[in-house]
Amino acid sequence: MRRKRRRPKKPKEFPRRWKISIVIAACGVVCLGGLAYGGHGLRKWVSSQEAFRVNSVLLEYSPESIPAAVTAELKEVSSRQGGTSMFDPSLLVTMKRGYEESGWVKEVTWVRKSFPDTVECRLQLREPCGAVLSKSYYLTDFDGIRLPGEYREWPCEGFDVPMITGTRGVIPSVGTKWNDDSVKAAVEVLKEFAGLEVAKALKIKSIDVSNLGGKVNRSASEIVLRTGDGTEIWWGRRPGSTRMGERSSSAKVGELNEIVQEDSIEKYRYIDLRFEPAVKMLR
Repeated sequence: MRRKRRRPKKPKEFPRRWKISIVIAACGVVCLGGLAYGGHGLRKWVSSQEAFRVNSVLLEYSPESIPAAVTAELKEVSSRQGGTSMFDPSLLVTMKRGYEESGWVKEVTWVRKSFPDTVECRLQLREPCGAVLSKSYYLTDFDGIRLPGEYREWPCEGFDVPMITGTRGVIPSVGTKWNDDSVKAAVEVLKEFAGLEVAKALKIKSIDVSNLGGKVNRSASEIVLRTGDGTEIWWGRRPGSTRMGERSSSAKVGELNEIVQEDSIEKYRYIDLRFEPAVKMLR
């Protein structure tokens, strides 16, 4: 008998739903590729438009009352990015770094875009508290950081801070701390008056630290403040001194506040705060 030939088996076909899914997926890939290519082209076109280039920089800063010279320096930093595309990925980083490099900027709070052509910045600035005399005058802030600038005369327009005299250390570079202990002591005293009304009443013009540590005269006041009326305030030792009999800084400032409220300070030649109550000598 002759054997029957076996017919070859037909290959299994994918289920219809699989075929539809594959077609849809392929169409999706093609569409996404087209969108990506089109999006890249659109972004490139938009980036080239003048309407989306940096035209203005809005600066907010505190304290708000700063000299014109400081404002000019900050505006110069802002102008460096003028004309840059708002879509430049390095725009905000570059601007932030530029402000941080300024000796006047303590902290960059934020930098952000405001479309179509504006960048907004918020800065915390360093506030000068004194001008250290060492041939020229050099500003320091309440953190003991040297600020930009070298001034031949004092007072200088725009900076209403007292002179610090009698220092004997090296002038640090801008943005670094003073290592001179006498400058540190002067800043510590000025901190005690920061934001107080008594400071405005006294109009402190200078603070002399030449006798710090009793270097010149051990029986004399180590720190002497001079007011706008020419009255000397014999402060005593630096704030935080643990020497027996030294009054606290808060007690000294408190008594000065009572004096300016109840009396006329310009009639005194000096006020010695080393004693309680203070010794006051008439002119």
